[in-house]
Amino acid sequence: MVTMQISKKEILFIYNSNDLQDRQALGYAKSLPNHKVKELDLQKDNFTETQVKQIADLLEVEPVSLMDRSSDTFKKSFANVDLSGSDALKAMASKPELIKTPIAVYNDQAVSIRSPFQLVKQDLDQLPSIQDYSAPSNGIEIVHDTGNHKFFANLGKEQMVLEYQPLSPGAIDFTSTYVPVDYRNQGLGTKLVSFALRYADVENLKVRASCPFVAEYLEDHPKYSHLLMK
Repeated sequence: MVTMQISKKEILFIYNSNDLQDRQALGYAKSLPNHKVKELDLQKDNFTETQVKQIADLLEVEPVSLMDRSSDTFKKSFANVDLSGSDALKAMASKPELIKTPIAVYNDQAVSIRSPFQLVKQDLDQLPSIQDYSAPSNGIEIVHDTGNHKFFANLGKEQMVLEYQPLSPGAIDFTSTYVPVDYRNQGLGTKLVSFALRYADVENLKVRASCPFVAEYLEDHPKYSHLLMK
């Protein structure tokens, strides 16, 4: 049975493992540094009517809008059926493959995913801070300074910086990474590089890694290998 208890740093990712785009979107969701992903596969898990209604409420839609009218199950059993709200809830509780996926459920909202990259884009736009770092300062926010071609974060009176140079249209060269001495060996440099690579991925930029630190990160994280310039 599905568990709908979701903390502020979790995403309940509802998907259909038979669908390639759903699996791709799950992969991108797992790359988000600010959330832990709890998987829910319609091929394996079941819902109660109350849980389906809860998802619809979080999406701010009527339950019938959750139904995937292109699915084989809908075409076979419900194409000519006029479903009311309660009837739709019963149908999806008994046949969860009727639910249109993927859906990302947070503790206070839900989002219908229209493309595999959508959650990454939202994470960049809405969650730019490194939330899990405990330092003398009250928080660290990574900023993209497009004018000076760098990503940076203030660390007390100092900055950590990842500099880059735009190449031909659609390409970027990460040239250097600097983390102040007192803040090294705490994983901050890798968070900065991860943020920048997620930006490149969302913007469909090819990447060159002149910076040895970025090159090493890419070797250790093959999920970004598709970004590398050939």
